[in-house]
Amino acid sequence: MVGTFLNILLPYDSWNFDLEDKDRILRVETIDLLPDTVVTILNSQGFECDEL
Repeated sequence: MVGTFLNILLPYDSWNFDLEDKDRILRVETIDLLPDTVVTILNSQGFECDEL
């Protein structure tokens, strides 16, 4: 479900999950959004997200 949302939020940017990590780390490469913006948007949609 979060993948579909990220495709809408970041249609031209790169993102992926490290599913090998127990915390399921999300990596985002974008020049359009600041990390705080990504965190705020994901948290407002009910996803748990913190910048590392």
